[in-house]
Amino acid sequence: MKPTIIHHAKIVKIESNGSYVFQNCGMKDSCGKVCSSKIVTQRRPGLTRKRPALSYHTLFYCSHCRRQCTSTVVNYRFNMTLYDSATNTEAEYTVYDDHAAGFLGMSCAEFVQKAKKDDTLADRITSLLVGMQCQAKYVKSKGTGLKLQELKLESLEPNVTVKDMLQDSEPTVIGFTI
Repeated sequence: MKPTIIHHAKIVKIESNGSYVFQNCGMKDSCGKVCSSKIVTQRRPGLTRKRPALSYHTLFYCSHCRRQCTSTVVNYRFNMTLYDSATNTEAEYTVYDDHAAGFLGMSCAEFVQKAKKDDTLADRITSLLVGMQCQAKYVKSKGTGLKLQELKLESLEPNVTVKDMLQDSEPTVIGFTI
């Protein structure tokens, strides 16, 4: 078993690169197991009856399944910079689906649905998370680095998630008449 190291850290920066989500293949193989490999987006030219001029449509291709994907799955990917007070260093870590869903309090599919209705959601999550104290659990990985295994936000009360905090800070519209 790999040794576990727990440090107190602070979230310094979150890079979204335009989105906190990415898509994986969701196709089932002959045994019924769902593939979760990375997919490649391809734009292909095509002609349609309605538009005889050249138009483009998007295809998803899975290199593991070696076929076009008709089903995809969305997952979280947060690129975070943590300041570790024990070692007085900053390091970048990527937090994926299960860990992110745990401290956000919502699945990635739920996040996508909410983000379609509220285009400020990702910015509000970033502003809530940056500056928060957290407990980072690391395991020693091959080479010289540490792999982030778990991230627990310390700034939250027990059983409170970022989703709960977002509901308190939802943008409100105040109406008035002149």
